[in-house]
Amino acid sequence: MDENKSVKVSLGTVICIVIILILSFALIIVYYFGFVAEENSIEKSNLDTNINNLNETISNANDDNVSTNNTVEFNQTDYVIQFDEYLLGEEYETAGNELKEESYTISFLNNNEFNIYMGFGNSVQGNYTISNNIVNCILTTARGEYSPIQEIEGKISFRIISDSEIEIIDIPKSYTIRLSELSDSGWVLTDETKEMRFWPLVEGIKYIANK
Repeated sequence: MDENKSVKVSLGTVICIVIILILSFALIIVYYFGFVAEENSIEKSNLDTNINNLNETISNANDDNVSTNNTVEFNQTDYVIQFDEYLLGEEYETAGNELKEESYTISFLNNNEFNIYMGFGNSVQGNYTISNNIVNCILTTARGEYSPIQEIEGKISFRIISDSEIEIIDIPKSYTIRLSELSDSGWVLTDETKEMRFWPLVEGIKYIANK
């Protein structure tokens, strides 16, 4: 009887060992596939991120191409002011016939220089650059009817509407000049200064190419 009991215990032990091995193997499989699934999930997330970044890059490149393709041709020629009563207000009505369009012109030259005539013998000059359909005019000099050329500072920006029309989008209210006086050798600059208005050059005023 003792021998038979000993055999039964050994068999039960073997069965327990087998069960433990099966459970251990099952746990290993579950852990392995769970780890692989997590790795695949991370790789998929990284792949989605890379695809989104690529799509954004392509979209930005397309936007840049559209912007380039929408660039309006700019003609380097003379432009004549188009007075606007709404923008200039009552002061324009008071000025009456003193304001003439042919006295207010802008000349853009091939060497990236410009000259803005503002009537009554006054004009400003400088250099201009073009970027994204905007003409930026950097003021460097001014000339008056009774004044020699002198240095000034300022900037006027124009939006290119078409190949024959531009519009002022940024302009200061005035610029500073030195007054001049008549001497034996002609008109000379003094140390006294004065603020000169750009009016009727204001934001929104348009110029048309003089073809």
